[in-house]
Amino acid sequence: MTRPPIRFHCVGCGECCRGRHGFMTLTLAETAAWLRRGHRVAVLLEAFPVDGEQSGFHGLQLPVDYGVELRSGAMSMRVAPVFGADLQAGCPNLADDNACRIYDGRPAVCRLYPAPTHPLSVFRTDTRACPPEAWQSPAGVILVEEDGRMPQDVQARVRSFQGELGREAAAKVAICEALGVHLAGWRGNGIVIHTPAVQDFLAAIERSALQVEGAAATSNSWTLRVAGSALAAELLDANAALFAGEGSGEHVFVPVA
Repeated sequence: MTRPPIRFHCVGCGECCRGRHGFMTLTLAETAAWLRRGHRVAVLLEAFPVDGEQSGFHGLQLPVDYGVELRSGAMSMRVAPVFGADLQAGCPNLADDNACRIYDGRPAVCRLYPAPTHPLSVFRTDTRACPPEAWQSPAGVILVEEDGRMPQDVQARVRSFQGELGREAAAKVAICEALGVHLAGWRGNGIVIHTPAVQDFLAAIERSALQVEGAAATSNSWTLRVAGSALAAELLDANAALFAGEGSGEHVFVPVA
């Protein structure tokens, strides 16, 4: 059974730029450009099992190359570092007329929107910021075809973006450590958000610029912060290092459950 294709036509409402999504994933180059404009970028950290499989959370499986293999205590795990433009108060590049001040140099997520860019994302129009009229114009480009799949060119652009994030993951971990950031949440349980000072963050990126392509995974132990005694006990049994309220730096823990 086929369904009519889903078409999208941007109506220029600016809603996708008004902080609905909190943080926007950036590549390393985009992060540096964002910081040079004086805008804040957060570091969002989640850990997950080495094989990508999340026991107890059906369907939560990340590609193993999406994260960097690290240790927490004696436990092996992967960490998916996300550098996210802070849009909680709205995009700082949005003009009063809803135009983008950096349109020609806007990040990849903006260029791909409203296509989903996270490996676990499922496309639904009601999760996008766009108003109903954006989906009703016959002039819109096809975003989902009759068979429920995104067009091949859109899929290719999304895969290219995801691949770039994967290639940069080790370099981002190295930058985190240069900033003294080594505390992560656990996939499906909570996210740890760090907010480095703009100049400190930019300096760490620039110091690491010569090693971006070949950055090696760290051998240092990372710490996990989780909610709930059952998960904490499970991780302690695996000899992970759990957050004890000390030496974490400034961060916010956001439970998922």
